[in-house]
Amino acid sequence: MLWSECLKQHHQFGMDTSVPFFGGGTLGREQPIAMDSRRVVRTDRQHLTAFVTAAAILVLAPALGLAQTSRGFVSVTAGLQAPATEFPHVAAFTLYQETGERRADYTVDSDMLFDVGAGARLWRRLSVGVGVSRFKHDGQAEIAARLPHPFFFDRFRPVSGSTVAERTETAAHVQMLVHAPLGNWIDVTLFGGPSFFNIKQRLVSDVRFSEMYPYDTATFSSATTVDRSASAVGVNIGADIATYFTRHLGVGALVRFSRAPVELAMPEGGVLSVDAGGLHVGGGLRLRF
Repeated sequence: MLWSECLKQHHQFGMDTSVPFFGGGTLGREQPIAMDSRRVVRTDRQHLTAFVTAAAILVLAPALGLAQTSRGFVSVTAGLQAPATEFPHVAAFTLYQETGERRADYTVDSDMLFDVGAGARLWRRLSVGVGVSRFKHDGQAEIAARLPHPFFFDRFRPVSGSTVAERTETAAHVQMLVHAPLGNWIDVTLFGGPSFFNIKQRLVSDVRFSEMYPYDTATFSSATTVDRSASAVGVNIGADIATYFTRHLGVGALVRFSRAPVELAMPEGGVLSVDAGGLHVGGGLRLRF
């Protein structure tokens, strides 16, 4: 029987076909081969990924630890409230047994804003805080009136003038804050929440004028004003970017938008709807502890 046929029969019956060979090996059994190069490359990639991850943790750990160990913050900011707002009011009055009309156009321009805030950390990068802002502006009211004639009906005399219409706004901004530290010394904060406004607005209640016979014309003298106050609830949203010189002290920039509709009681009755708040932009001191 040929050697090849013997091997086939041994293989058919499941018998071992290996034979001793020189050097202690066997003939007919598969010899061990070298490790697959792809497996080596994959192992190297895993080691590289683990190294990069460990390095990133070592680099970022100081910043994350600093942000998470900070228990609270205090901010003092000075800036501007913008943009300017305008609102009109038209009122009727009775003079010489006839109904006249008075219109006042109010303008509240941009002016200085002061804000003080504080907060405490709740969990990781999440904090709760409150900011109190105050805004004051000596706005203007442009007045135009149609005065009835003392002798003739439907012969109105126009007068016009202006007066100071001061606006004061005080607001408490309750905020939920999310901190995003960039390294050890820069902290970016996003926030939003409800705002509680109280405003005081000076309004025109009457027009004073002078007239002489034959009373065909009249001259504006001054305006009578009253102060009206009201409160309302609105919203606020914004961001703060702070740079710290030391572990606790730094400076920051604030951008916040707040708004609330407020209804003021008018001297002659009824209400006047105005908007409180606006865009707040400023900068100042930042303290964390």
